[in-house]
Amino acid sequence: MRKYRLFILIAAVVLSALAAYGIFTAPRVESTDSDRFSAERVAADIKVISRKPHSIIHPEERAEVRDYLGDRLIALTDSSVVFYPYEKATEYEGKPIDITNIFAQVDPVIKDPDHPGPSYLMLIAHYDSRYPQKVLDKTVLSYGAADDGYGCGVALECLRQALRYRGEWRQGIKILLTDSEEWKLAGINSALEHNPEIFNNVGLIINLESRGNKGPVLLFETSKNNSKVLSLYDKAKAPYTYTFTTVVYEFMPNFTDFT
Repeated sequence: MRKYRLFILIAAVVLSALAAYGIFTAPRVESTDSDRFSAERVAADIKVISRKPHSIIHPEERAEVRDYLGDRLIALTDSSVVFYPYEKATEYEGKPIDITNIFAQVDPVIKDPDHPGPSYLMLIAHYDSRYPQKVLDKTVLSYGAADDGYGCGVALECLRQALRYRGEWRQGIKILLTDSEEWKLAGINSALEHNPEIFNNVGLIINLESRGNKGPVLLFETSKNNSKVLSLYDKAKAPYTYTFTTVVYEFMPNFTDFT
């Protein structure tokens, strides 16, 4: 009996170790010359985006990031990118702040007989970094590498990969890179108020957001009636989520464009 118990214990430890290894070890990183999704290409974009703090109090630095992202989208789509400026969209310390969203749309190639009009997947990320905040006795600034240079870089790389098989598309892709997410969600609110047409015919939105700077990418929040979303996510190579994250997030003092 003791031998069986020992065997079961050893087997449990080994299986737990293998499961942990599969979950917590990072996948192999593809190089920049790879045809597959490349974290190195994403990192290259993040490096440019996060050169300087580019919060709502840094209009020139924010403009540099905006121009870079616009150029990247134009290069990928070989089409025009729309910049949506919103004057005095918000205020910071009593001063009016102008913001600008970036929008790109790539239409589907094949007409879907089940849908008379085109439908789209939309990827959303924000390109502004966190505004100054007090931490202990210091005022600190974020360079926006994780939050949300990561989201912008991933959106660009996802689009790059999808364009490789565009001839098979039954749905198009829209990308919205918002400004001033960190301050009162001004970018997404301005888009919804002044340019709601960019959301027309969108069947699924994926908002790429970040908290922290390490660990696996986590699906932490979905819309209601999410059974189809989770069924789709279950087909991912490494799905990673918890059922309680949405509940926990509701009690945290944080907001995203998805909010």
